[in-house]
Amino acid sequence: MNEHDILPALVELQQLSGSPTMAYIVDKIEVTDVGIVYECLRALGRVESLNLILYAGGGNVDAARHIALLLHEYCEELRILVPDHAQSAGTLLCLGAHELVLGTMARLGPIDPYITASDSHAPGGPNRISAEDVRALTEMARTWFGLDGQAAGRHALEMMSQRIFPTTLSSFFRAHRNIRNVGRELIAYHRSDLSADERGRLVDHLVDGYDSHTHVITPAEAQKLGLNVVVPSLREEQLMWRCLHSLHRWLKGDLDEDGQVMKIIANSQGFCAELTLVGVSLNSLEGRMPKRVWGIEERSAATISGAEE
Repeated sequence: MNEHDILPALVELQQLSGSPTMAYIVDKIEVTDVGIVYECLRALGRVESLNLILYAGGGNVDAARHIALLLHEYCEELRILVPDHAQSAGTLLCLGAHELVLGTMARLGPIDPYITASDSHAPGGPNRISAEDVRALTEMARTWFGLDGQAAGRHALEMMSQRIFPTTLSSFFRAHRNIRNVGRELIAYHRSDLSADERGRLVDHLVDGYDSHTHVITPAEAQKLGLNVVVPSLREEQLMWRCLHSLHRWLKGDLDEDGQVMKIIANSQGFCAELTLVGVSLNSLEGRMPKRVWGIEERSAATISGAEE
């Protein structure tokens, strides 16, 4: 376990803010994370205010929603701190915070949903397609080829139906509707001061207001969009980055026989869970998947050293 990298930073962040602090640092948000998040929150107990350090490059929409609602079961005020990226499903989770603390390098992103299109008949086609890309076909037919609205819609549907099984198309429709519903549900925590219509327009912009799913929404852009954004202090940002240290080693490909960290879920009271790849070195994978193993340790906060630098 690499808890020495993260627990002292979480303890100091709690001291700075006066609120218990938790870290959810993952490559992507998955359904299997929910149980570990619950264990972390249960170890912390119900609190008035909670800080969550978030790092996530995307993931499962329904898991992000579940985690957001679970966090609110354990606190009255949720503050999410983003040192690096919290994109796609990570941005969706951010909508559930009362306040966003975005560091200099923080990146949010559009929340348009992607689904797997494994039954596509087009050889070499993408395995995952955005629902917004499907919706854009009608606009493309109208803009590029001069078809009127109804003709453009019929042409787009005929073209897609030849290449994608009809129930996959309906899955795109449901995913698109689901992301808007979840976004509206979560942003009610973030901007309760706005009307439902105003919150809906903000979510709509995050879903279909960008031409690229990888568009980077900077802190300044997020604030201009209408999100409740504050700037961390210099020390807060330093500590936020310290929490990413273990995961960054894995992202650089530093995998050895002892395993490397893929996910960290921890709190300032001494709970630390790590998901590691174990048993296979990076250079000898040979098409095999290494084992993914969760390890959980709990320590007394009084035994955590190095909180001060």
